[in-house]
Amino acid sequence: MREYNKKFGDDRSIKRTIKELPFVIQTIMNYLFSKEFLLFFVGNAIFLKALAVIFFYEILPYDILPAKLLGSSVGCIDDTLVILLVLGFAVGKVGLQFYRNQ
Repeated sequence: MREYNKKFGDDRSIKRTIKELPFVIQTIMNYLFSKEFLLFFVGNAIFLKALAVIFFYEILPYDILPAKLLGSSVGCIDDTLVILLVLGFAVGKVGLQFYRNQ
């Protein structure tokens, strides 16, 4: 029991957490790109809402950081950050639902 708690306990050092980070990232990527998760994600209404938000953000003339004042490169960075933020939120929300349904 001590061995299990030592291996899987919450009292891990920062050095050990950093050492385990590549394994954790690989596990998350395998989970996110699994066939079951992708089918669940595409069939979920949150995916459609995220696409609608991205679509309307791109076609509306309003930006968080106006490209006319700051240049087109800043405008592209702004658009990219908004898209990544919306997709990240959607993947996180659908991931929680997928995990709860299993």
